[in-house]
Amino acid sequence: MAFTITATAFSSCPALLIEGGAARVVVSLRGVTVLSWTVDGVELIDGYADEVEFADQAGMRSAMMIPFSNRVLHGLYTFDGIEHDFNEGDLEHNGETVLHGMLRSVVFAITETAVGEASAIVRFVSRALRPGTFPGYPFSVDVAIDLTVTETGLEFVVTGSNTGDTAAPFATGWHPYFTIGTAPIEELVVSIPAETRIVPDDALIPLKGDAAREPVSGDRDFRAPRAVGDHVLDVAFADLLVDVDGLAHSTITDPASGHGIDVWQERGLMHVFTSDTVTRPRKSLAMEPVEVMTNAVNRPEQADAIRLEPGESRGFRFGATSTREPT
Repeated sequence: MAFTITATAFSSCPALLIEGGAARVVVSLRGVTVLSWTVDGVELIDGYADEVEFADQAGMRSAMMIPFSNRVLHGLYTFDGIEHDFNEGDLEHNGETVLHGMLRSVVFAITETAVGEASAIVRFVSRALRPGTFPGYPFSVDVAIDLTVTETGLEFVVTGSNTGDTAAPFATGWHPYFTIGTAPIEELVVSIPAETRIVPDDALIPLKGDAAREPVSGDRDFRAPRAVGDHVLDVAFADLLVDVDGLAHSTITDPASGHGIDVWQERGLMHVFTSDTVTRPRKSLAMEPVEVMTNAVNRPEQADAIRLEPGESRGFRFGATSTREPT
């Protein structure tokens, strides 16, 4: 059956229903947020339960983290010698650590669609990143998100294009909460091809310098598949090993059903969160492909990775594929 793209809505925001074969995806134009992804009738994304959760961005589910991922300490950073404050003018939240970028609340435009027997492709674009639009970000960056849906997978390419006259800090990531039907996350088996884990402080900000990295070991070593069990995780893994296809593959499997998810990325880090501190705790597992470390705008060793020169474009490719193993 050929793929179809149908206009719909969620929480008074426009959305798309994309269907083809065994796949069904609902994605909101607000933030290009995946609200649901089912394959063969099995729900694989733990999205927002209702309009209130979506409006509140509770848990920031399926967030496209643009133009920074995870956290910026106190909302403060210095770029090219100029200090910036993401909380500028906000007395209520002054000094708070900010999370997951600014485009989660922006309604993207659709500029291209294509459907066929094997896939549906949608290009979402935003020109919201402009001086004066968001406190602390006086830069001009166009953002394009290319989504490809197949019978078994989702593929994203998030591209930033600097249209301004000065360099801009820019990095992206994805914050999905995965589920495999109703399987408890304690029973899910996880593998992460990482040789290093990022060591955070109590505020989940990586330690300074070389102290931020240490070899994986013990409860933080998922190179061989292991059950989540009672582990509490909110940690990033680095130095990902790539497969023959040039991609790093982190996996989640439900041994009882054989269903699984392959979360893949072309580079960067994998942040894993057992969702202990959100609404509906430990009902799903966040596996977040990110380009750079948390608080990267404040880390000298990340300066080149986040820097986008005038006229330059940079993309980050990642996605998820449904798998099925014999039971």
